[in-house]
Amino acid sequence: PKDLNVNTSIIRVLQYLQFLGLRDMSEEESKVLPENSNSITMDESTTRFSSALWFKEIQNKVIVLAGIGGIGSYVALLLAKMKPKALFLYDDDEVETVNMAGQLYSINDVGKKKVDALADICSSFALYNSVFAIPEKFTLESEASDIMICGFDNMKARNLYYYKWLNHINKLDDDKKKHCLFLDGRLAAEEFQVFCITGDDAYNQKLYETKYLFNDDQADATVCSYKQTSYMANMIGSMIVNLFVNFVANEVGGMRDLPFLTSYEGESLMFETQQ
Repeated sequence: PKDLNVNTSIIRVLQYLQFLGLRDMSEEESKVLPENSNSITMDESTTRFSSALWFKEIQNKVIVLAGIGGIGSYVALLLAKMKPKALFLYDDDEVETVNMAGQLYSINDVGKKKVDALADICSSFALYNSVFAIPEKFTLESEASDIMICGFDNMKARNLYYYKWLNHINKLDDDKKKHCLFLDGRLAAEEFQVFCITGDDAYNQKLYETKYLFNDDQADATVCSYKQTSYMANMIGSMIVNLFVNFVANEVGGMRDLPFLTSYEGESLMFETQQ
């Protein structure tokens, strides 16, 4: 960009993408690089699963995660423990005491930007320092990635996020689309849904767009004081990361299930999947 003050966060993202070797960067853009580390040479924090076939491939992945409340906060920590190449976090909210009811934040985080607090959590609990915290909403100007995970609590943001991913993958060659993944988590107090869409699955892309990307006024209403529970947020975070691992495992020769829709209802302990 000619004017480096136009949008500092976007420029910082571009700088970091260059730092990861994913794009070239001009001399002006390269003046400041974010402090980050690639990996720990001998990382004992991953020894329990580092022999998994999918582990090394996960370390090549760049993931964008937007919306880090009840869904995204747990997803981020679980991903951090597997050490992907980079994890970009987008959210403009600050941590409030009320967030402790269903999100992965402590009393010490209150008043901090959620992205900054979560980056610290990933560092402290996963020895992971390749988090790039962006304290802004994800917009049309934001950078897309092959792998994008949606943790929003409203349909307007979810629509924008999905179509940003779709526009990104539609510019890719067909053989590269199969390496792209979109995960959308939707959470209530005692139930959740996770949509899983690969870049080469035109059928489920269209199904998702026509049936499940409705407007906010069409979304089911919930009791205003009963929107989240920590155990359900933890469960949906685990399911999203499970689907991500299955996707990566299939890239290296696995034959794992990737259902288009996974639903869970807490009262009956009932899982359902739809291909």
